[in-house]
Amino acid sequence: MTTCNEIYEILKNPEKKNLSIEWKQSAILSNIEELSCQIVALANRYGGKLLIGVKNDGTFEGKGIFRIESAKSVIDNICNTNISPNVEYTLELLSCDEGDILVVNVPKRKGIPHAYIDSREGPEIKHRTYYIRTEHGKRLVSDRQLEWLFNHQEDPDIFFPFNIVITYLKDSFKIPYNIEQPVCIRNYLTFVNSIPENEIANLQKDWETIQSFFLEVTPYALIQSLSLIFFHSWLIEIKRVLETTSYIPKVKNMSSKKISICELPLPPKGSVTDSLGWNFKEILKSGGSPDFCLPPNSNLAIQFNDENGKKIKLSLEHNDFTLSLLFRGSSMSEGIHFSHPLRAVLLGGNSLSEGEKIHKLFQFIGIDCEFKATFSFPENDVELFNDYYHFARTIKDQLEHDWDYAQFIKQLPNYKLYCIDEKLNTIMKKLL
Repeated sequence: MTTCNEIYEILKNPEKKNLSIEWKQSAILSNIEELSCQIVALANRYGGKLLIGVKNDGTFEGKGIFRIESAKSVIDNICNTNISPNVEYTLELLSCDEGDILVVNVPKRKGIPHAYIDSREGPEIKHRTYYIRTEHGKRLVSDRQLEWLFNHQEDPDIFFPFNIVITYLKDSFKIPYNIEQPVCIRNYLTFVNSIPENEIANLQKDWETIQSFFLEVTPYALIQSLSLIFFHSWLIEIKRVLETTSYIPKVKNMSSKKISICELPLPPKGSVTDSLGWNFKEILKSGGSPDFCLPPNSNLAIQFNDENGKKIKLSLEHNDFTLSLLFRGSSMSEGIHFSHPLRAVLLGGNSLSEGEKIHKLFQFIGIDCEFKATFSFPENDVELFNDYYHFARTIKDQLEHDWDYAQFIKQLPNYKLYCIDEKLNTIMKKLL
């Protein structure tokens, strides 16, 4: 329910009208076409509020300006007769100190876009006109935008939660080669292999330090991975055939912003990675492509939030979209991750020493991650918008295929095959 205080806040807002707020004077109730089109425009975007009884300068018209039954009849007829599909609005009449306000609450479309019905021929709709809400008010929808609206019944936003699990040798931080791990683990090799020998003991002093180390290098490991994908262009097609993956630019000479990997923002002073005696910039250069491509006018940022070093955000900002990756330390334990089938095989050995051995040798750390992509409606260039959306989907595809531990586990051989393999190894050792 809307309150007068909310109305005051809306009208005091420096930006005032936005993608979900519009106001009009009470005279709009006698202009059926304009009122219909304003409702259609709001419904086709995010939904919102149409405030009737407000002057163009954001001040109230006054008191006693509405005949509520008459106003409700007009709006009801519009939403059920003049708009297709119908709009299931709600209506509120507020009596504020400075004047009366009629609030039309317009829901976001649930399926196909809404249209103003220009004309009918009997029960048949002869002509429809589509509008969308933009930063500049209502606007006619172009043919390409209309195609987009019909093909995207929901917002094109992407939300993909996933988990990274890194298994390493407890004493040296090295990545073991005898345990199958996701493809993304190779992107950590540059960092763990560069740890100065005399610094390992400092990293091992407590689990929080170890967790901070892996969490801090994760955004850089991911950037190095993506730099090898977007080396030639930010608009690529991924082709996977059996175990071979190819990254093919969709358009040659695509306009791009070149990013140098050695110019990335460095970990902050006082962080675990900053305290190590290594040249972090040189490590970055050695692990990925020196330069890679991003969409023009986009800005890459890494934010180290002060939450005991357990939350880091990697983001790409653009006027038309925002991509973000949030990393949080979640778990850490000795041995191999509980969901890995090899763990059960090794722990199921004939002697207790086998189980003790893997707990002494290995540790793993889990990192919870969230990938989000949000987009502005393609107000101008729909084709370019589709390219941006494809770019985000490409990153999501790569995260799912190479980084998500749950997907990796699904692709591993059955537990019984590991048992057979382990028994064969035992037999071979005895024979030799």
